[in-house]
Amino acid sequence: MGVFLLVVLSGDKVFLYLFFYLPLSGESFETKGFRQFRCSIITVKIPFFSIHQMQIINKLLEIETFPGINIHNITPQIQDLILSTSIKTGQVLVFSRHTTTALAINENEERLLEDVKAFLSKLAPDSAKYLHNDLHLRNVPPDEPINAHSHLMAMTLSTSEVIPIVERKLALGTYQSVLFFELDGPRKRTVFCQISGL
Repeated sequence: MGVFLLVVLSGDKVFLYLFFYLPLSGESFETKGFRQFRCSIITVKIPFFSIHQMQIINKLLEIETFPGINIHNITPQIQDLILSTSIKTGQVLVFSRHTTTALAINENEERLLEDVKAFLSKLAPDSAKYLHNDLHLRNVPPDEPINAHSHLMAMTLSTSEVIPIVERKLALGTYQSVLFFELDGPRKRTVFCQISGL
C-alpha cells in the first residue's frame, strides 16, 4: 500500500487529501521495463484550517468641546464604532490628533475628574511665564491662542491608547473608561480610531 499527501487551498479553507493506493489481487503488467501493479485509490478529504484575512478599518470621532479643561468619556462612541464592523476579536487604536488634547484610560467618576483638572492646572498654571506665549517673537496666525500651559499638560498624558476587542466588546476593566482630555477649549476636535482584527 502507498500513501500520497496533497494540500489544496480552496477559497479561505485549506484541505488535506490523503490518497491510499491498494494493489488488486497481486496482478501486474510490464510497462517500459517496469513492473506495475493494478491498484484502487481511496481518497480521504480532511478540512485542515480556514484562512481569515485581518481587517483594518479607520474611523473618526468628532467631539465638540467646552472652554478650559474638560474631560469626555468616549467609550460608548468607540464601542459603537466596533459594533458597526464585523470584527469580533482584535484591537482598537485610539489616537488624539491635536497637540493640546490627550487620552487616558481611567475611572469616569465626577469628583475624580475634578481632582484631575485641579492637578493639571497646578502642574502647568495658565498664569505662569512661558516662552511659547511670546507671540510677538513667533510667526503665528492672527488667531493664535495663548496656550503653552495646554501643550505642557498634554505632554504629561498620552497621545494614544490600544484596547483589546473580545467578542465585539472593549475588554476594559470594571472601572475603566477611555477619556478624552480637552486642554484648550472650546474647539471642534477629532479622534482617530483604527479597528483591526478578525
